[in-house]
Amino acid sequence: MVTAKVAAQETGQPPMGRVQRKRTQKIREILLATARVLNSDGYHAMNMDSVAEKMDLTKATLYHYFSSKDELVVACLNLVAEEVNDRLKELAAETRDLGARERLRALIHEQLVILLVDYPEAARLFAQPLEWPAEHRKLIRTLREPHDAVFREAVQAGVDSGELSSADPSLALHCIYGALNFAPVWARPQSRTAAKRLADTMCATLMKLFS
Repeated sequence: MVTAKVAAQETGQPPMGRVQRKRTQKIREILLATARVLNSDGYHAMNMDSVAEKMDLTKATLYHYFSSKDELVVACLNLVAEEVNDRLKELAAETRDLGARERLRALIHEQLVILLVDYPEAARLFAQPLEWPAEHRKLIRTLREPHDAVFREAVQAGVDSGELSSADPSLALHCIYGALNFAPVWARPQSRTAAKRLADTMCATLMKLFS
């Protein structure tokens, strides 16, 4: 386990004090609660009251951390995207020496575990953001670019090596994205074990898009 002191040394930043750590943790909890409200209610129905209620905070306390709904939403989107993208980038780096099929399968499996188990509140945030205001749609497109780059790099490497083949690799990848994004809508596994079994099955199916 990486301690706060070790993490600070690795980034070249001084370690956070206890008060700052507690504040950082509280903000993260608020942002994840915001993600859950956005996931269930959508942007237009979500408000500061609903997030405060979800956190069992007063609205005044919530305004102590965020001055407006849109500031809260932007911070939420950035946090979720950063944590998910960092996790996928780390896996991509760890699997760089594997075969293309095994590497792509690992990325698909990881994305499913993220959405079905670890980040169910992120399920709808980046799937098809049609109801978002224009400025948030622009942010979401920007935040999706690193995620897309991880998968496209893995697919392109497989196509270049001849291990992955498809008449239209880009279309096949979009089909994979569709399945990944909407798995949490119809699949509601009751445990991490069940989610991993589902991820295994979906991986085997989706990999058939590449011969």
